[in-house]
Amino acid sequence: MSTAFQRASLYLSELLRSHAPEQLLERLRPRLEEPAGKIPSGSEIDEAAVEARWQRLPEAATGKALLLDPCTREHMGRYARNIENAVLA
Repeated sequence: MSTAFQRASLYLSELLRSHAPEQLLERLRPRLEEPAGKIPSGSEIDEAAVEARWQRLPEAATGKALLLDPCTREHMGRYARNIENAVLA
C-alpha cells in the first residue's frame, strides 16, 4: 500500500468515527450562496489601485490597519518594478 493511500484511509476512518453521517453530509453539501466578489488584479502599485483592492475586502478597515502599515504605504512605489510586486491587498 502506498503511503498516500494509507494516510487517506486513516483520515477517512477518523472522520467517520468522529462525525455523525448527518454532519458529514452537511459539510459536503454544495455551497450555492453568492461567491465572494473578485478582487481587482493588476501590477499597479499606487494609492488608487491599492485602495480599490482594499475596498473589495470584507472587514477592510480592521485588516488594513493591521497589514498596511504607514511605512509600507509610504514606500510602496519602490515595489512597482519588482517581479514579485508587493502584497498590499
